[in-house]
Formats: sequence, C-alpha cells, structure tokens
Amino acid sequence: MHKRVDKVAFVDDEIRFREVSNGENFQGIEFLWSIKPVDLNKTSVTIAVNFLEERIVEKLKIIIDQSDRTKASIEYIRNFNKELNKDLNEFQIDSIVSGKLEASRCICYKIDSFIDDKANQMNKNIDALASYIPKDKKSPPRIYIYEIDKISHQMKSDFCFPFSNTNIESVTAPFFIKNFPSFEGYVYDFRGNYNKSHRGWFQLLKKVEMQNEKIVFPIVEIFHDSPFSSTDDKTWLSQTFFSLKTSYKNK
Repeated sequence: MHKRVDKVAFVDDEIRFREVSNGENFQGIEFLWSIKPVDLNKTSVTIAVNFLEERIVEKLKIIIDQSDRTKASIEYIRNFNKELNKDLNEFQIDSIVSGKLEASRCICYKIDSFIDDKANQMNKNIDALASYIPKDKKSPPRIYIYEIDKISHQMKSDFCFPFSNTNIESVTAPFFIKNFPSFEGYVYDFRGNYNKSHRGWFQLLKKVEMQNEKIVFPIVEIFHDSPFSSTDDKTWLSQTFFSLKTSYKNK
C-alpha cells in the first residue's frame, strides 16, 4: 500500500500527521496519527482511519466482513506495530550520566544527508579517512551532529577520525582537518547496529524537550566497534555526548 504523508503539525508536545493511501487496490484510505509522550519511557499513539471514497458502500462491506480496505488498514497497523517492536528489540539505550568530551584534532568528511543514510555515508568514507592516520595513532571515529530536522529527517554533520602524536598538516578535498574543543555535559551508551543509533538522538531530543531544556549542538557520537567485524551487531557500542544550554562549558 503506497502512502503519502502531509499536514504535519506540532501541538505542544504532540505530533499530528496525515497519511493517504494511493495504491492501486487500496485508494482513498486516510490515516490520522497522533503521537504524544506519556512520560520519559512511554509514548501514546492514536490512529483514526477514514475512507475517502464510497463511504456508504464501505460501511455495508464492513457489516458483512467484505471490506478489503478495512482489512488492508488493520494489516498495515499490525505490521507497523510489529516492526516497531522488532526495531526496539534490536538496540539498547542506557541511562544518561554526566560526562566530558575531550578536545580533539580530526580529519573529517562533511555529511549532509538523510538521517537514514548516515551509516552508508560513513561506510563509504571511513577507509579514505583512516588512510591518513597511522594504525597505532587512531582513535575511534565519531560524528559531530550540528543539525537534526525531525520533519525532513535530514542532518548536517562532520564524520571524523581523531589523531594525535602524528604530523598531518593537510589532506585532499573533500576531506579537511578541524579542531574541536572539549565540553562538559552528559553521555549515554547505545548498544546495537549503528544504522539505528539515530533512534537514540530522537529519544534524547524528546526527553530534553519534555524537561523544557535545550540541546547545545553539536551532539557527538563516538563509535567504539567496527561494523566490518564479525561480532554480533547487538553488542556494538557507541557513546553520545551532548550538553544543555545551562551546562555548556567550552574549554
């Protein structure tokens, strides 16, 4: 069932949006979604389903259990719930604790892309970035996130390899060298496939908004395991550092 999303709205801490199916066999099904946090660990999802075409005929079909559109709607919602729960079982996000990110000098590559394409962009460029740094001088790669657009699902960031005790004065475009300051703030651990680590970002943003705080960008995620290893991806560790407006301390 093909769908388009429109009429996205934010009302306080509630997200409302509308989907309309336009598949060949299931045209004219409207889904009205309302997503609202209950507390820091629970979210309420309400769905209203409307038929935009042949409403009277569709009501009669529902009575005699012959409505293909109703069956398609129920199946879509069931699959959505199934995939959501499957997704949540594939990663773990630990509690937020105080933390400090040290200053670093890095070789970087700019990634301005859809959030879902983050891991692909990192994988495409990690070997070229790493080639500039001697093996014994490398630290875990990291991504500095400057902007997250929750509506368009796009991001602006730098993907970087820190280096120290080695003389690297220049690199070839599109790579560049950049110095990053240290900051004190908070950190949480993410365990799972790095394709899913942005789910932690969204949970973080939701928690901060619910507490009437404000994130100070960049958010920094450090990747401690190699996606090219043979280890179980559910055990991969990344750490995400961030600061709030009241706690930010550049040094």
